Amino acid sequence: MIVLTNSDQMREYLRGVLARAGHHAQNVEACIMALFGGVIAYKDKGTHLEVKEHDGDMKNVLRAQIKGKRYAFTYNHDGQCIEMREDSTRGSVKVSFDDNWTLSRIRTLFASL
Repeated sequence: MIVLTNSDQMREYLRGVLARAGHHAQNVEACIMALFGGVIAYKDKGTHLEVKEHDGDMKNVLRAQIKGKRYAFTYNHDGQCIEMREDSTRGSVKVSFDDNWTLSRIRTLFASL
């Protein structure tokens, strides 16, 4: 697990996710930026963003605590969407996102958590 503690790390992570989406998941490219902004804006104060690590590289799993609950954001290859799961990557799917989600709809979701 890699903990993102500053804006440079967050930038590096987001750019990596966007680059991978450009190759394999073009149907979620636009919502990635809105989701990342929502996570940063609504994560609990004093908590960190965590990303999955494999061989020292950051991967496409982001974990955050929002209003006292832990969520994992991960790409579902079969569904071609980003899933927001409760607790972990094996938790219940709370929401599935793709580029049909508007910025307004994403903001409303985060505000309602």
